Amino acid sequence: RGMNIRKFIGKPGIDIQGGAGVKIEGNFIGTDALGTSAAANGTGIGMSSGTFAAIGNAAPAGRNLISGNSGTGIALTGASGPTGTQIRNNYIGTDTTGATALANGGGGILLNVPNTDVDGNFIRYNVGNGVKIVGIVGSSGGPANIHDNDILANTGNGIYLAGSECAPAGVSIRRNNIGFQFGLGIDLGDTLIGSARDTNLAVSTCFHGNGGQNYPVIT
Repeated sequence: RGMNIRKFIGKPGIDIQGGAGVKIEGNFIGTDALGTSAAANGTGIGMSSGTFAAIGNAAPAGRNLISGNSGTGIALTGASGPTGTQIRNNYIGTDTTGATALANGGGGILLNVPNTDVDGNFIRYNVGNGVKIVGIVGSSGGPANIHDNDILANTGNGIYLAGSECAPAGVSIRRNNIGFQFGLGIDLGDTLIGSARDTNLAVSTCFHGNGGQNYPVIT
């Protein structure tokens, strides 16, 4: 808590490989001590195992600034990787004001583990996707919940569900402010039928993530 973690070149600023109930709160990760310029780690926070970690909390003093890293801001990965993680109220890709760009070079958040809650974060200005979710299926351990975040001006998609055919699945995306991406706001990702990517499908077979959920048509 309350640390300035910087210049671990090519490595995570924080690397969690196990444990239960780990709390990461009130740190500057990838920036100088003022939070105004980059002092890059590789990944900001990497987590490959563990249960019920909390990255940030609802209080302003508990917010992490995770910006200026050369890779992803937060990456939760691994075959037996972390479950029950909450990522809450962090600034990811900005300075301390939340309004000025201080991008992470590999996107904001990467998830390829289930049962993760991403809540109330500013995820802005990152090089790549704001949130990228790879291959998880909600029924195998709980869905990912992406809600009440401010996801703006990333160079990829705001939220990207990347995988094969029907995965990721069970991902809840609710009440987010998503805008000004260079890509799509929400991209349900890869498909097996090239020309129909990101179009509505009049079939029950899922060719995209989240069951091929169609976008609404208002007439």
